[in-house]
Amino acid sequence: MKWFGDSVAVRRSLSAFISLLSFPAIYWLCLELFESSLTGAIAIGLIAISPIQLLYAQEARQYSLWTVTILLSSAALLRAMRLKTKESWAIYAVTALTSIYTFLFSGFVLVGHGLYVAAVERFRASKISIAYLLASLATLLLFLPWLLVVVQGVSKIQTTTAWTANNMTLPDLIREWIRNLARIFIDWNSDSTSPFVSKVIFYLCTVALLLLVGYSFYFLCRYAPKQTWLFVVILTGCLGVPLVLSDVFLGGTRSTIGRYLFPCFLGIQLTVAYTIATKLGASLINNWQQKLWQTILFLVVSGGVVSCVISLQSEVWWTKYYSNRLPAVAEIINQSPNPLLISDSQTGDLLTLSYLLKPNVSLIVNPLCTNCGMNYPSQSEAFIPQITGNFSDIFFFNLDGYRKWLDKMATLGDYKIVTISPNLANMLWKLEKK
Repeated sequence: MKWFGDSVAVRRSLSAFISLLSFPAIYWLCLELFESSLTGAIAIGLIAISPIQLLYAQEARQYSLWTVTILLSSAALLRAMRLKTKESWAIYAVTALTSIYTFLFSGFVLVGHGLYVAAVERFRASKISIAYLLASLATLLLFLPWLLVVVQGVSKIQTTTAWTANNMTLPDLIREWIRNLARIFIDWNSDSTSPFVSKVIFYLCTVALLLLVGYSFYFLCRYAPKQTWLFVVILTGCLGVPLVLSDVFLGGTRSTIGRYLFPCFLGIQLTVAYTIATKLGASLINNWQQKLWQTILFLVVSGGVVSCVISLQSEVWWTKYYSNRLPAVAEIINQSPNPLLISDSQTGDLLTLSYLLKPNVSLIVNPLCTNCGMNYPSQSEAFIPQITGNFSDIFFFNLDGYRKWLDKMATLGDYKIVTISPNLANMLWKLEKK
């Protein structure tokens, strides 16, 4: 950052560069797991044109690095179990430590590694089991400083992630699970507002992908060695299963959040890559079967490439959730010659919006930050500042808690509140004196 600056483009470029490291990482994992360079090559192709991984590779967040560390720690574990040397176990400990420092959910992946070692060693106190326990203990001890920070800040974490506790019905959860699975391979931002033809095509492609993934897991478990399919199945379910069970029985939407499911996505991609590579490389299957799997590979790659091209040309995407309407908000505000914007919205929303506003926009803000040392409960009152100066228009922006603000404004009686657009009815208003 010191050499290249701290602009948004530089930060995102770093994330994109880190995402490129996932190519050699997944190739290494495929060599350790399948002993197949063809599977590794196909896996690289699948991860390179995966729409959901491309989306997060463009963001200045930790998910690209998390993907790389999951792959590296998994490959390092298999290598350590194969070589049985102190150096190989030390490498595993380092990669595991890097992964859990990158994202706390790596803890589930590391627990999955433990289950795999225990299952392969048949729950015996073998040399491999003892070596794994020592490596895990070293990882835990080195992680303790950050773990203490997490424990001390658990209330802030709960506040920041409180939105994930919103309940969804089981049919809605299932719909989101299927949609996230499809987004591993195709994604053109199709939702309930999309044209009918677009929705039909997306649904048909989703059904085809469900069949492909389902058959791939069957093929993997049926024909791959036990140590191979067991690792992939555990990697796929080590985080997905706990999140699903938590949402179903305790309530919440954690299992529908795509960025939490990268271990699951990687397991699915490894499974599909193995199936396609095995089918293409088999000498005993009929010619028409090879043609069929060549066609399947072509369609999967084409769907991913088309999806990536569409998303790269779009200004916003579903990963921005409510923030995908911020360009429309900025466009309205920027049309005013001398506007004032008042907001007590989330810090992240204001930072995103600030990059879209023209320099002539004046701001009076009281940012809501749940993880930067501010007293979150004290901001339970609506923010109504003293307005001085001559402004052509006065706008209020808030993605959260707008009802509280509207109720407070109604009691003041100085302004009337004008809704600018039905599509922005819950986030942007114009204030006019009565």
